[in-house]
Amino acid sequence: MGALAALAPVPVALVGRNAPCPCGSGKKAKRCCQGRPVPATQVGLDAPPLLHSRALAACQAGDFDMALGLLIPVAERPDCHAELLFLLGRAFAETAQWAESLACFERVLAQRPHDARAHTNRGLALVELERAGEAIAAH
Repeated sequence: MGALAALAPVPVALVGRNAPCPCGSGKKAKRCCQGRPVPATQVGLDAPPLLHSRALAACQAGDFDMALGLLIPVAERPDCHAELLFLLGRAFAETAQWAESLACFERVLAQRPHDARAHTNRGLALVELERAGEAIAAH
């Protein structure tokens, strides 16, 4: 998935008011750089729960480009969490990037072979890729 990183913008996050400012000043963000967008790498967005909640919120708001921007860099790691891969697969599906979506769902199934959601979405991606025979055989 290395080439996929070029598909999305550099992820940006907003720092919480009471969080330490990512500029390194030691002050709270509300007293320093509050509201200024900062690169996600400065605020530790690679932590699965925080990343998942931000990417899920982006998807729910219909901002799939933001979700892709958050998830693609993390998904390139071989130890990427299955829930993050699933959400990335859904974001790819919502933007009709079926081959990438299929790859994500297959990685989820490698970690969680009995994940019904991943099997269903894998089948949908196969159908969209005109590989319905494979989808039927897997069912």
